[in-house]
Amino acid sequence: MKTIKFLFSSLISNDTVINESKHKPWWLAIVMMIVSCFVSIIPIFTSIMSVNGGSILTASENYNIDYSLKKFSLDYLTKENLSFTVENGQLIYNDSEDPTNKNFKAEIKHGEDISLLVYYVDYQTSDEVQYGSFDNMMNTKIKEFKTAYPTGAENKSYMYSMLILGKEKVYLYLYGAKAESTYTVGADGAISITNETSTGNAFSGTYEGIDGDLTNLKNFVYGDNDSLKAEHAYSKWQEFFDKAYAKPRNSLAFKYSGILLGFNVIIAFAMSLMIFLLSRTKTSIRKFKYLESLKMVFFASLSPAIVALILSLIMPSFQSMAFLMCFMLRLVWLSMKATSPSNNQTATRK
Repeated sequence: MKTIKFLFSSLISNDTVINESKHKPWWLAIVMMIVSCFVSIIPIFTSIMSVNGGSILTASENYNIDYSLKKFSLDYLTKENLSFTVENGQLIYNDSEDPTNKNFKAEIKHGEDISLLVYYVDYQTSDEVQYGSFDNMMNTKIKEFKTAYPTGAENKSYMYSMLILGKEKVYLYLYGAKAESTYTVGADGAISITNETSTGNAFSGTYEGIDGDLTNLKNFVYGDNDSLKAEHAYSKWQEFFDKAYAKPRNSLAFKYSGILLGFNVIIAFAMSLMIFLLSRTKTSIRKFKYLESLKMVFFASLSPAIVALILSLIMPSFQSMAFLMCFMLRLVWLSMKATSPSNNQTATRK
């Protein structure tokens, strides 16, 4: 019962933390710190996990990607000779009329203007020898695609929205009207893009989460008329992007949360060292051992985590810094309380 009372009191009372934490077991202090760290990452973790890949298609400004994907689906996914199928986490393209051709390009137009470029990029053994990895190859290919429509001015190119169906990953780049790239070409032919205008959203995902009828892009197009076919196809594309983004999103959420966890622990050790050093000054009557300072910090961590959680719900833009600021603020107050001569007159050390 005394332990429960201490835990509740430690949420708001620095005196309780200072005077009683050293008498509590170490395992309890560690549990408090672990709980605090996990509470502190809830906002950022849930924020990342709530992002769906298909949202790039439904954003208020989607650069006519809805029209473009519908037209691409009706014009190309219905062709008997063309197939795009997901097999073992890879997208395989086949043209029965030209089986040796493993690359695909389509220009989708809205009136006279290009609204979307669709590419399929294969990855073979020869590509691995040349580039080293699929990602390296795609970095080169994407630069080539962004500079493929010269404006007439030196080292400038028009850019159009691009759907790149790579063998191992899918990419979507959205651009506004009259988007342009400025680039340089090195002596070895390598392209470096120095500026891009009218850029919109970008997406990349993998095929590892693609299953069911999504594994064959021909299944996207069905219905009694072109209008229904287009709507069904667009809905399938949203589902496709949702599943393609699932693994990268999950990896990002755990990676970012892990970084924050590590950073929070480092801050805890750094602040405990500060309290320890301040207690060793001539003006401080209390003289804490380092491990006593560390226990104080651990027990003081939960209330900042709870406050940070509430603040993050109210102000989502504050998520990444909320716990850090609240934690450090409380520890500064705690260190002042613990080491200030005016607060130490009755202090004793056991």
